[in-house]
Order: sequence, then C-alpha cells, then structure tokens
Amino acid sequence: MPVTGKGILTSFRIAGIDIEIDYSWAVIFLLVLFGLAAGYFPLVIPGYNWIEYWIVGLTATVLFFASIVIHELSHAMMANSYGHRVNRITLFIFGGMAHLSAEPQKATEELLIASVGPLTSFVLGVFFWAIPHVFDLSSWRLWSETFTYLGIINIALAVFNLLPGFPLDGGRILRAFFWWQSGDVVAATARAGRWATGVVYGLIILGGLEILGGALLGGIWLILIAMFLRSASAASVQNVTVERILGAAQVRDIMVREPQVVRAEESLADVVENYFLKFGYAGFPVMRDGRVVGLISLAQVQQCPPEARATRRVENVMRGLDDSVTIAPGATVLEALHKMAEAETGRLLVMDGDRLAGLITRSGVARFLQIKSRLEMPVELTGTNNG
Repeated sequence: MPVTGKGILTSFRIAGIDIEIDYSWAVIFLLVLFGLAAGYFPLVIPGYNWIEYWIVGLTATVLFFASIVIHELSHAMMANSYGHRVNRITLFIFGGMAHLSAEPQKATEELLIASVGPLTSFVLGVFFWAIPHVFDLSSWRLWSETFTYLGIINIALAVFNLLPGFPLDGGRILRAFFWWQSGDVVAATARAGRWATGVVYGLIILGGLEILGGALLGGIWLILIAMFLRSASAASVQNVTVERILGAAQVRDIMVREPQVVRAEESLADVVENYFLKFGYAGFPVMRDGRVVGLISLAQVQQCPPEARATRRVENVMRGLDDSVTIAPGATVLEALHKMAEAETGRLLVMDGDRLAGLITRSGVARFLQIKSRLEMPVELTGTNNG
C-alpha cells in the first residue's frame, strides 16, 4: 500500500503506480462540483430538483478527474515503455503530474511521451460526446448533458495541454522538435522555455480581459495558471541544465569522505555544543559500537524543546538506517538528488556494503554545480585576476 507523504491527502495504486492526491486538489474538486451542481446544470437544463443536479454534478466531477488520471497514466505507460520509470502521479489544484525517474534521452521519446496525453484526452472526449449520440437518451436529458459536458471538457483539456508552454505537453512537443532540429536538449529546453513566457503573458492578458468583462473568478484562475506555468517552466529549464552539468558524475566524486560522526548515546545538548555549533554542518551520521545506525539533522534537534535536550539522546530523535537514506558510491549524483527529494532529507549516507564510505549533501551538490558551471562558462579576459 502506498505511503502518504507531506502534503498528500490520500493515495491509491493503479497498474503499479501510486496515485497521490494533494490537499490542494480537494479545493478544485469542491469548486468544480459546486460549479456544476449549483451553476452549470441548473442553468443549461432547468426543471430538475436539487438532488438530481448534485448527483449528476458529483458524477461529472468524478469522471472528469478520472479522465485526468487516465491522461497522466498514458504518459506514465509510454514513459515506462522507454525505461523511464514512473512510480507516482500527483493530482493537485492545477491538474496532474507524472513523476518520471529521468528525462527522455531522445527527441522521439519526448515527442511520443508528450503526445500521448492530449491524444488520450481527445479520445476520451470523443467517447463521452458519442454516448448520447449513439444511445437514445432523450428521456434522460440531464445525463445526456453530463456526457456531452465531459466530451467537451476533455477535448478542451487536450487543446489546453497542446499550448506551446513548456512543461505543458505542447511545450514538450515543441522542445522535441527543437531537440531533433539542433541535437542539443539544453538549448532546445531554453528555447521552449522562451515560448512558454509568451504563453504566460497571453494567459495573463486573457485573464485580465475576463476580469474586465465581469468573469472575476475565471480571470483570476487564468492568471493563477499563468503564474504556475511560469514557475514550472523555469524549474524545468533549470532541472535539464542541472542534469547536463552533472552528466555521469558519481556519488564518490563529490561525497564527503570520512565525515564527522556522532555517537548514538550522546545527549542532544552535547551534540549541539560539540558538533552543530563547532563544525557548522546541518547533519551528521550516527554511530554505535563502530557501526552506522542512522542520521541526525538540525531539524530533528529543533523539534526537541531546549530544556529537554540535556536528557534526550541522539538515538531518540535520529532517523534510523534504512534504504531511503543510503546510497552506493557508484550511484549517479542525479540518483542521489532524486533520493533526497523522495526521502525529504538534505543528505544521504554513502554505504559501501556495511561500511560508511562518506556523506553526500544537497548543499555539497549545489557547490559542485556552481563551481562546474562557472568553469564551463566562457568569460572575457580583462588582464586582471579577480579571483
């Protein structure tokens, strides 16, 4: 059974993939439900009682979000077919997201993985739209309108996702074209990101016009989507750049060898005084009888009241040794970053069998990236050495 993480309301599994529902998703679910049951259906098909409107409203809302899950599952299945593992899909206030273990390695892979989502939404739209046209639902007008709505909204979802705003599907398709054209995924990503900026401004202008026209909520929603797209685009461009800079760098290349360790039986007060304040690090491996048994971080110490730190020991608050906080020296730095994100930690124990080989930290990776990017960036020589 999937385990829910921070910010996750609940989760379930389909075809081996965890479907996570973020707390923010509940907001949009309720807004859509209320909008359909109390607004759209009573306006389009008047004459029914409120119970019937809420039944079809709930049905349409559930099927709409099921359609989003199917859309994301199609991305996941296509990615899995190319060996890019997708372990989870997250539903949140702005839609859904399939979490790929790594970026596609070829432009054709990117094209197919990105294209299958809008295609799936379009097929679902045609399917729902066809139901009242194939079957006689003349005596079931409310249900006929429900399926028609689902058809239209899925086709609209396909069209929206085809907007050339990276990382929307349309933006990824555009990046695949630029990538195929130039052979450089970083340059293609940056170019697709610039197109995304145009889409963002377009959505903001459209949202402003909606507000001026009296559609306040619709306008605000478009502007919020634009802001989210802007942030997501910048993050995606940065991620691809980071992956290119890191290349095949391994954990052993940048790990801290022979890191300072603390003993499991030490008090938190002693650890604060003799380790955190003395060395300035935010976390340390924990040892007992010469063997590593876990990790202690500054955040874990902070959770213990200052007056209790003299009597609480490291082993009482540390994160125990398990696969989520360990990594092999030969793993890639990218794998380490993904693992840190999944474990919600800033460091991993580098284990060579049962032996502690070192410690890799997010801040250490950041320093490595900063130095390497500066060394690889051409600069003009001015005749002076500024260090």
